[in-house]
Amino acid sequence: MQRNKRTIQFTGEQIKKYSSSEISGTGYLAYRDIIKFSLFNEVIFSKVLDLGCGAGRSTKFLSKFCDKVSGVDISEGMLNIAEKALPDHKFYINNHKDETYPFSPYTVIYSILMFFHFSNIEDIRQELKKCFDSLINLGYLIIINGTRNLYTQNYLSVKGIGKPPENDGDACEVELKSIDCKVKDYFWNENTIIEGAKQSGFTFVASHYPLGKNEDTQEYKDELEFPPYYYLAFKKI
Repeated sequence: MQRNKRTIQFTGEQIKKYSSSEISGTGYLAYRDIIKFSLFNEVIFSKVLDLGCGAGRSTKFLSKFCDKVSGVDISEGMLNIAEKALPDHKFYINNHKDETYPFSPYTVIYSILMFFHFSNIEDIRQELKKCFDSLINLGYLIIINGTRNLYTQNYLSVKGIGKPPENDGDACEVELKSIDCKVKDYFWNENTIIEGAKQSGFTFVASHYPLGKNEDTQEYKDELEFPPYYYLAFKKI
């Protein structure tokens, strides 16, 4: 696992495994309700940024219902794969020195399973302020991140390794069982993200905790009772 000052980055082997993964298993719940959650909050889908797009899996998903989607990430290796897989989309390096994202403003920014890569609260606040400054007025930021359950429950495709996190910012590790890949995260409670977003100027609008359903056609275990992820919606007013 490689790290820079701000966030965790995947190694070459992890990039290879992660880029081949599909939206399934436990991870299906990180995506299943995005459209419904967005429509409920009256999100405008015209110009969209996929923050932490990785190898483009989330970009491809968002492009199914968004008019124009661009991706940004800190990993050149991931972006190279995304560009080859989705040549009709634009992808950019997320330079932490820039105050806004390339070609902003956007109508909505989605960040799917990215914020638990941040190692400290200062960098989270900086990224949230960058999100705020990169949105149109009345634009939305939608964040999807992992609950503490990810490290404690018996899930279909995600397994916590070692001691689960107790406090915000605690380092932890999970195994993505479907691709035989272990990754390190930092745990951040949703209330910490909410407070950081408010300090950046956002208005907190809504939250959602997806549970597994039998009709999902996934062989869920604890996902039926314990939500592995939280969705958060913020609005620039």
